[in-house]
Parts: sequence; structure tokens; C-alpha cells
Amino acid sequence: MANITKEQVEKINKRLHNGWTFDLWYFIMHSGEKTVCKEIALDDTHFIKASLYFTETYKNFRRDGLEITLHMARFTDTGNGMASSSGLGLFRRIPYEKARRSFADLEKLTAVIDDAYIMGIYNSGNNADKCLDDIILDKSGWHIHEV
Repeated sequence: MANITKEQVEKINKRLHNGWTFDLWYFIMHSGEKTVCKEIALDDTHFIKASLYFTETYKNFRRDGLEITLHMARFTDTGNGMASSSGLGLFRRIPYEKARRSFADLEKLTAVIDDAYIMGIYNSGNNADKCLDDIILDKSGWHIHEV
């Protein structure tokens, strides 16, 4: 089981931007995999949960590299401390050219992806690969490139 202290979580959360937080539940349930998440309230009983995490890419059944996935899902509060969601939600792939995962890059990416960006994708309602064209990582950091 993965271990992390409350102080470490607070330190990570201080480095995140735009309301993103360290996903402690995912970290514990997935053997130390570090991801970030955020919730955007739609009304009193509905919210969007967005997550950023690394995924591996494959070509001809061999690992080809990494990409970052932005996942968004709509949840309904059930009134007993739980929430439910139906369907798979929306996924966006963000190109990542480095060979190894760097949580620091996820931390920096949270400065670029804000509520307006997430809601723009969510309200479009399609699962097109928008992020493949509009979020780029260069030597100076993450940028949204208007297409």
C-alpha cells in the first residue's frame, strides 16, 4: 500500500493551480500513482469531476511513449455522501514527449487548464481529440495554442 503524509499532500496542493488538488483516493487505491483532480459545481446536486493522469501509448503491441489524459465526468450527489455517474465521460489526450512521467509537469499543467477550458470541452459534448492540437509543452512550459 502506498504511503503519504498529510504534510506531503498539503505541499503538493500548494504547488497546484486553478483549484486542482492531489487525488489521495486514487493514490491509495492505485499503488502510489499520482494524479490531480478538480470538481466544478453545476448546481446543488450536480458537478463535473476532472482528472489529469499519465497513460501509456502503444504501437504494434509495444509501449510507444506517454501521454496525459484529461478525463471529465458528470456526477449527481445522492444525498448520503456518495455521488453517482453514468457513462464513461469525456477524454482528451494531451501529447507528452518525455520518456518518463514527471508529476512536476502535471503540476505545471494545472496552471493552464482552468474551469473555462474544462467547461468548454464538456459543453461541446463530443469526444474529439481537441487537446492534441491546442495544448503544447515546450521549454518554457505548458501553453494553450489557439487553433
